[in-house]
Amino acid sequence: MKFSLCFFACLFFSVAEIASAQNARRIAVLPFSTIGVDSVVARTSGSILRAELARSGRYIPLEEGDTPTNACADMDCAIRAVSGMRVDHVMYGKLSKLGSKIIVDYVVADVATRKSLALGGLSAASVEDLERVLRSIAATVVDDRPVTPAVADTPVFVASRALNAPPYNSYVGVGVGQLYPTGGYDGDRSRSFVLDIRTLFDYQEYGFVLLGSWRLGPMVHFGASYYLSQGNFAPYIGGGLGYHFVYPSAILDMDLDDYSSSSGVTGRSGFQGMVNAGFSFLHMGDLRLFTNLDYMITADGFGDQALVLTIGAMGAANLRF
Repeated sequence: MKFSLCFFACLFFSVAEIASAQNARRIAVLPFSTIGVDSVVARTSGSILRAELARSGRYIPLEEGDTPTNACADMDCAIRAVSGMRVDHVMYGKLSKLGSKIIVDYVVADVATRKSLALGGLSAASVEDLERVLRSIAATVVDDRPVTPAVADTPVFVASRALNAPPYNSYVGVGVGQLYPTGGYDGDRSRSFVLDIRTLFDYQEYGFVLLGSWRLGPMVHFGASYYLSQGNFAPYIGGGLGYHFVYPSAILDMDLDDYSSSSGVTGRSGFQGMVNAGFSFLHMGDLRLFTNLDYMITADGFGDQALVLTIGAMGAANLRF
């Protein structure tokens, strides 16, 4: 009987712990910007906030090594900083020194809806008092309640802002690379230059790309990707469909006066399918770099298929529908 009670008690608490972990929200605590505050103090402040949020069981903070290193002063910057990361919320703010006091301004935002969940400010009487204030801020975030003077015996203010930004992040960029034919292309296996113009829309762990490209002829393509992990190194896999006008190298190298349909080399077109894998890295504020590998097949009746390797850079854009 005693064994049964112990067994069911352990089972109950295990299930409760698993359920709590599943309901925990993932949050990125970005480095706070500073005015007159030592960088060591700012870094320690972030560590305290992450520890307190994790201790609550209601949040799973990103580790410091996986968190973007740039501070953000507004929501657009913070959302872009965690784009492609599998996080639900992002926290950012500022530490400002005023005499012996340190003013802590903070915002917690929902990444998907781009709405602020908690925002406000508290002041610490000194650097030594800062830990207490940070614990108070973490408590208000965990409990989903506004900051009040009863939480910390320090002056309080609450700010507000209009939130009309779209629930996604958009980027525009350029990639260059090489196309390596693996079939078709009239038997030509020589590599050729590739130029891509990419428009990317990131929504949580998904990316949607509109691609205009020159790959032995012009191509338009729409695809979707899934980010496998979070952080400044974000691998992804995906695929999509498009339409491709193919002009083999034999045509492109020919003088127009010499070309005739009797040459046996013809231009053609058809729907195109593609699977891809790659990673984005070095997320530096509004800029990110990427490396991408595609395997593409064009249904043009000639069996044209190829591997395409590209590298490039993308910058944040304010594209709206």
